[in-house]
Parts: sequence; structure tokens; C-alpha cells
Amino acid sequence: MTDPERSALLTSIADNQQAMALAMVGHRLERLLETRMTAGRLHALVVLDVHGPQPAGDLARALGISAATVTGLVDGLVREELAERRPDPADGRSRVVHATEAGIAAWRDAVLGPTAIDDEVLSRLSSDDLRLIARATEVIRQAVTDVTDRGSDPPAETPIASG
Repeated sequence: MTDPERSALLTSIADNQQAMALAMVGHRLERLLETRMTAGRLHALVVLDVHGPQPAGDLARALGISAATVTGLVDGLVREELAERRPDPADGRSRVVHATEAGIAAWRDAVLGPTAIDDEVLSRLSSDDLRLIARATEVIRQAVTDVTDRGSDPPAETPIASG
């Protein structure tokens, strides 16, 4: 593949991703706006899910809030069974905040979907198109995982087969 051809393909992919994002962002935001969860609680659950269980002080720093504020925030999450405080295995006097399965499901549902538009879009595609998209998303997911797990290596050309 020539550099100009690769550049044109990358531009096309970026343009299509942006167009899809703009078309679907309203539907995704509607779901987020419908959640009863505050932005602070949502943020805390994302941090706990992505970065793992943490002492309240570390969570406060990650959220950019005071220790007193994080205490109230975690109290609310615990009351709603979206998080729990567990003894720190390294120091039994300390406690570590964990997102519960319900807490992880709540933030993911509010932010990620799925939404009805996804089902409608996918229902319009042929089996051949679905096979192609399934393979393409598998390749993209692996590339994202490689970059996020090991740092940014130079891109390797990976053929996308349609069947």
C-alpha cells in the first residue's frame, strides 16, 4: 500500500468515525441525561472500575475533591449499594472503596449503552456486512488493546478479510 493510499484510507476512517459519533451522540447523551446519578458519583464509579479499589484519600485525589467531600460521596454510593468499603488487606485499620457489580453496571449502562439506535442500525445490515464489521472491530479492538497495554508501537498493517 502506498503512503498516499494509506493516508486517504486513514482520513476516510477518521471522517466516518466522526460522522457516526456526531449522529449517535445525541442518543447516547439522552441516556446519560436520564440517569439519576450525580456527575460526582458517576465519576467515582468510573475511577473505581478503571483504576480499581482505592482508599478514600486516593479516590479524593483522583476526583480532585476534598476528603470530606469524598466521604459523603462514598456514603451515598454505599447507601445505594453501588460501592462498598472493605478492610484494607495490607492494613486492617484502613478501608478501601470498591465499586460493586451494580455500581459498575450502573455507570456503564448510563454512559455506554446499548441504545435502541444500535439495534436499529445493526438490523439494517446484511450478514456479509455484519461479518466484515465483526472482523474489523476485532482488529481495531486488538490494536487499541496493544496501544493501551504496551504504549504506542508503530502501526502494523493487518489485512481485514471479509469472510
